[in-house]
Amino acid sequence: MTAQAIDSISSSIYKLIKQGMRVNGPKVREQLRSWRLDDKASQSLVKLVDTIPVERQQSLEGLQSYIKESQDWRQFLADNSQKQLGAMNFSSGATVSISATYASMNK
Repeated sequence: MTAQAIDSISSSIYKLIKQGMRVNGPKVREQLRSWRLDDKASQSLVKLVDTIPVERQQSLEGLQSYIKESQDWRQFLADNSQKQLGAMNFSSGATVSISATYASMNK
């Protein structure tokens, strides 16, 4: 679990909470597009958001510290941040491959 993953997910959730929006699967997927969450992961995230005490939802720092302290959140981040990193690695690899192919065709 990286600090970047905690910052990313807590900022997105805090934004939804602060806007007074009900946190649900589609909103979570939209807010965390780069995470490429499937339906199961989105629903797990919604359930985790429901466990956050109201007093921890009042500030981004409170939300971040709760996520860092929670075993369930740590497990969710461990499972899903790896998927995010894999998707990012695939995308950058595909870009390099396409660029290399294009360059060799234009020799």
